Amino acid sequence: MDRNEIDRQGIPGKRAVVPLALLLLTTILAFPADADEDLPAPLSVSIEGAVSRLGLSRIQALILKEDTAAALRGGADPVLFATLIDRLAASGSSPDDLAEIARRARRLSEGELPPGPVLDRYLQGLSKGVPLDRIRSVADGIEERLRLFASLVAERVPGFRMRGTRKERLELISEGAYALDAGAPAKHLGKAISLDAAPDRPFADMEAPVLALGCLVAGGITPDRSLEVIETAHAHGMRGPDLERIGRDLALAATRNNGVPTDPMVDEVLLMLRGGERIDHIAGYLETMCEEERGRAPGTSPMDDPSMMHGPGGSPEDPGHQGTHGHGGHGEGMGGGHSGGQNEGGHHGM
Repeated sequence: MDRNEIDRQGIPGKRAVVPLALLLLTTILAFPADADEDLPAPLSVSIEGAVSRLGLSRIQALILKEDTAAALRGGADPVLFATLIDRLAASGSSPDDLAEIARRARRLSEGELPPGPVLDRYLQGLSKGVPLDRIRSVADGIEERLRLFASLVAERVPGFRMRGTRKERLELISEGAYALDAGAPAKHLGKAISLDAAPDRPFADMEAPVLALGCLVAGGITPDRSLEVIETAHAHGMRGPDLERIGRDLALAATRNNGVPTDPMVDEVLLMLRGGERIDHIAGYLETMCEEERGRAPGTSPMDDPSMMHGPGGSPEDPGHQGTHGHGGHGEGMGGGHSGGQNEGGHHGM
């Protein structure tokens, strides 16, 4: 190759080196040196610890801080995030693993989805020594259900993104994903959402039937029967906490029934609802059903027993972290509820 040819084509590889160097310089300049100023102090300390223990480069650290800050702006819990980062660093995870989780949290937050259930599942799995590949598979399923329910509620509730607070919207999406995981069909959830989707209804009234449906199906009552209970209770004036309580108490009684068919119990509750019985009377009946199956300390409610606060896939011996409404993790064949995580309402077990 003569000199003129070299001048025309350039030195092999040279044209690739210069743009790459410029790209790296541009990337560094794109991130402010104080990128962690937006992060709470404990979370910033956790990230610095991970940088040291996992050997993150300057650019990897800057990107991690930026993704984390974006996730927090979208509703991620800083304490949960910090605890997870500490756990990842202690387990010797790779910088790529940490970066992937932070990117996922940012993606969820920016998509108006709750990152807590996914982050909590990573923490639970790591606490139990579950391989990251298996945790990732469970997290993929949770993210899919979050997206599915968010799409469903957006279709059923006009102007959903403008209703309530961001926290309320995220909690509803989390509850809906929990119900899907429990086995509630999307069409049943759509009907439950629609019961109180009118703009003048409080946001909590829309969340209650979703939560109740998830609890009932998780308790082993068929989706059709579960929806019948919810629709009957709603038709006879029950809203919000009362409707939620019917679902939780009946689900609890069903799980304590030691394999006895639940249909007679459901029939009795439906009869009481149609007869106009107050929630306290119905709850008393269900509590009596629980008492017949097990002894309990005087003056306590069946819901005070933490061994019962779990979702499908969760073991009574492993109740794990309790969500906002008192039911813990559940999920995809990897054990019980949360073990050390916290979130804004996630219930998807490992």
